[in-house]
Amino acid sequence: MPALVRGCNGIRNINVSGNKLAKRTVQSLTQFLRSTDSLLSLNLNNTTLPAPDMVAIAEAIGANPYLKDFDLSVANNKFGPAGAKQTNVFATSTPNIAILNLADNDFGDEGLSTVCQSIGKSTSIVDLNLSRNFSAKPSKSRDQLVEDLIELINNECPLERLILQGNKTLSMKSDLLSFIDGLGTNDSLLSLDISGHQMGNKGGMAIGKMLQTNRKLKHLVWEDNGTTFFGFNAVANGLERNKFLKEMDLPIIDISNALKNDNATSLQKCMTRIQGLLARNQNPKTLKGGSGNTLNQFSILSSGEREHVERLKFKIKSSNRAVSGEQKAILEDAENNDSNMAAIYSIAEAHQTIMADEITAKLKELAKDIMPVVDKHFADTVSSILDTVTERYKSLDPDSIRRINTSISFGVQPLEESKVEKILANAASAEIASKANDVFASALEISTDYIYEKIIDGLVTIIDDVKNETKDRRASVALFNANDASDASDVVKKSPATPKKDKPAPPPTRGRPPPRGRGAPAGRALPGGLDPSKMLGGRGMAMPGMMGGRPPAKAAPASPSPPPTVSNNTPSPKDDKKIKKGGLFGRGKGQAPKKAPPKRPGGAPSMANAPDVKKVKKPANDTSNLKAVDQAVKAAEPTTTLTHATRDRPMVAKARRPPTRRPRAKPE
Repeated sequence: MPALVRGCNGIRNINVSGNKLAKRTVQSLTQFLRSTDSLLSLNLNNTTLPAPDMVAIAEAIGANPYLKDFDLSVANNKFGPAGAKQTNVFATSTPNIAILNLADNDFGDEGLSTVCQSIGKSTSIVDLNLSRNFSAKPSKSRDQLVEDLIELINNECPLERLILQGNKTLSMKSDLLSFIDGLGTNDSLLSLDISGHQMGNKGGMAIGKMLQTNRKLKHLVWEDNGTTFFGFNAVANGLERNKFLKEMDLPIIDISNALKNDNATSLQKCMTRIQGLLARNQNPKTLKGGSGNTLNQFSILSSGEREHVERLKFKIKSSNRAVSGEQKAILEDAENNDSNMAAIYSIAEAHQTIMADEITAKLKELAKDIMPVVDKHFADTVSSILDTVTERYKSLDPDSIRRINTSISFGVQPLEESKVEKILANAASAEIASKANDVFASALEISTDYIYEKIIDGLVTIIDDVKNETKDRRASVALFNANDASDASDVVKKSPATPKKDKPAPPPTRGRPPPRGRGAPAGRALPGGLDPSKMLGGRGMAMPGMMGGRPPAKAAPASPSPPPTVSNNTPSPKDDKKIKKGGLFGRGKGQAPKKAPPKRPGGAPSMANAPDVKKVKKPANDTSNLKAVDQAVKAAEPTTTLTHATRDRPMVAKARRPPTRRPRAKPE
């Protein structure tokens, strides 16, 4: 800073934001501010500047008579409620500060109310930024703050632009509605920014109502307020009756959120309607025929590329896969794409507005060059007319010609320069701006198409990686299971086989013999004419009982190594359960199990000595076995049918007694 004092008097802008300023540096800066004659702006944002040093700098600026329309920014210095009381210096000692930025200084509701009261007495501030200085939760001073804000824009302060932004943690929400209603009769504020207050559709309705009566506001920003189609429609209805609002940035964040729930077609019609009304206010004459090309931000938000990006983002999120590195950057770009597109379009719109103003200024300057041309041709025209009249009308004397000239001079209303300026500014500038907008739109289309293409390619790459990773995981799981199976088979192969020992046949039991296994030949003799080799599957089949009793079982021929066989009389698990339960109806808890009957000679037949039956396929079209079975069934003696103890017993008809009737009471 000492270098500024020594030899930098011609400097116009100073920006030391983000640097900590020591006490000595502030002294050098105040000394420079008292002596410079060309400085236009000073940026001291985020410099941890104490409130007393801020007062010293403001007084130094106010004491310099050469500084005009000065721009001072002291945002994000955390002055707090105590520093808010010292902002009275801007009303008493700084008649040359026109632009003041006090955003992000933690004033709170009470401190911000004090700031509004102090700056309301200023006679020079036209541009004020008080963003994000509210209390996190509504305090007792919130109502007083709203009243002071309304008083700030309606008192003698020449304020033309007010920035009152909020965020998710520091916002006024529905408390700001009273302030918006107060703007309906305001006749001084030209620009207002109330973004980030989460007012919802109530805020849109309040804005629409305010626009119906306000006749001064030219520029409005109301981004990130949770507005849906209902709120947008209310703003459009208010804009129908307002011919003065010329610039209103479309709330891109709210539009992108509304597209997820509201009807996209209806929302697009509403946005097109708002843009058409703004274009009507900007160029009412040229837009009567329907011309005018504006930058359509909604077309990007509702484009097919954006929907494709949203679908790809949903697929990646549903996979629950963590990303890192370059893929994380791609996902972040896709998430922030709507706000980034809004920033790109805002840049284009800002340049468009600046260009239109410069074209209008140039055309107004051109009017000064046009007027001499018009005056010259007008004088030549009058002179030519008088000469022609003199030549063709011999009866007219020079006195008459002089009177004609005098009458033309006093009777013809000359073309004024203001009319030429108005014509150039309204018609010519609008036509030029319309053609220039086509160029801007082409540049935006090329850049946005390329951005969408790169984002979509990156998201598709992430999805392909997720699919390949899933396939690899499944393949590795299958390979792991196969390895486990092979290891188990190796263990089985290596383990020595334990030979099964022949178990002695269990003793025969009384009663009905246990069921035989499937295909096991019974101990009964086969009927005559049956060939065991032609039985189904070569394993034999159970046959009905035959007359003549049971023939004795023949002993099987001895073999060198007979295969181990299991007796068919081994009781099955089901029979074990029946035996334990004690018969058909079960055994009581107190009953003891029955003892096994004593062994007797010649029990049930065994399959141990049955001859081996060769497995032979049944020959086709051979019905000899079936015929033999039919004959054996017919030759068998009919057996008596058994009746079930409870199910088949006849029901005994019981004699029912007729209903008895009570005697009626005799009347007394």
